[in-house]
Amino acid sequence: MRTLLVSSSPKDASLDRIRRMLRSFNEFESPEVVSYADARQRQLPSHSGLIVVSLGIDVAGGHEFVRGLAKNTSAKVMVVGPVSDSKLILKILQDGADLYIDDHDIESEFLPAITRMFPDSATPVGRVLAVITANGGSGGSTLAVNLAVLLARSRGRCGLVDGDALRGDLATMLDLKPSFSLADACLNEGRLDRGMIEKMLIRHASGVHLLAAPSQFADVPNLTPGGMVAALTLTRSLFPETIVDLGDGLLAEQTETLRVADCVYLVCRLDFTSLRNARRLLDHLGSLGVRRSDINFVASLQGQPGELPVAEAEKVLGGTFAGIIPYDPASINSAINTGSPAAIKFPTSRFVQACSKLIGGGIAEGETIQESFLARFGALFFKPAPKREPAAG
Repeated sequence: MRTLLVSSSPKDASLDRIRRMLRSFNEFESPEVVSYADARQRQLPSHSGLIVVSLGIDVAGGHEFVRGLAKNTSAKVMVVGPVSDSKLILKILQDGADLYIDDHDIESEFLPAITRMFPDSATPVGRVLAVITANGGSGGSTLAVNLAVLLARSRGRCGLVDGDALRGDLATMLDLKPSFSLADACLNEGRLDRGMIEKMLIRHASGVHLLAAPSQFADVPNLTPGGMVAALTLTRSLFPETIVDLGDGLLAEQTETLRVADCVYLVCRLDFTSLRNARRLLDHLGSLGVRRSDINFVASLQGQPGELPVAEAEKVLGGTFAGIIPYDPASINSAINTGSPAAIKFPTSRFVQACSKLIGGGIAEGETIQESFLARFGALFFKPAPKREPAAG
């Protein structure tokens, strides 16, 4: 499918982000990048093609270009720009654009938008579920591994990314010896595509496909926010869900993951220090633009002597726990020491049952990931279908 990326400047940063995400779709050819003036001089894509117009700093010029497109092509037209002016968005849609997305939130809006525009050919979009802990020792990595195993069991497969580069425990927990890591994905950010990311993933017998953390500390500086987003963009197209373990860190690539995640599990223990950090982290996530509705509190290691009551902890956090994970050292220690997740080794344990409940209510039975996303956000910036007049007689 022919694709044209148009902007007032070929150096427009939005174009690089869009070009990177288009690699997750086999259907689209390598996009051409042109200016408004050059685009007017060449043959435009046909009805099966895609034109993406980035308004950039020349909003008026971009709007004028979109207005002219309606007369010259039947290709789908997506506009990327600011969302501060609702009247401008409405006018651009009325003048020929099929869809408008926020230039500050391209990573989370672009792929669902493509799926909506090309429902018969575009690859369905999966969700990214991030696990972050209020402090170390909260069991976040154990939770991430077992959630991935449970999702793989119900969906057939699940992506798992170890974004906790300084610890990188997930490969050991699954008894895997990966040849590639997230650092390799970041080093190849500019040419990363579905074929390359599939080779970097290592498959576990459960159906979990892991992109491991670097095995050497010397490789940790190679991780980049752009590389992380590129990797997650591609795993979205490969798996219904991708779990990302972020540990208790807020490095640049971890922060970028939180921005693009569809759901964030904020894990804390039931003690004052952990709850205080969870409260601080919650405030910080808000400053990053993470929606409060996408954050789920998870109480971990519940059932230890001297811990705070659940009700008191919820008052501190200002919300209820989406899940309460019991303290189960016998099962968890045995699972970790044998490299077999508790969801496989102890499927009827209290810990595994609690993990199952945590992911059980996210999507309605029989509903696809695409349908779930579109039901929540589809009406925001999609042009409504034209009204049909009733037939005479």
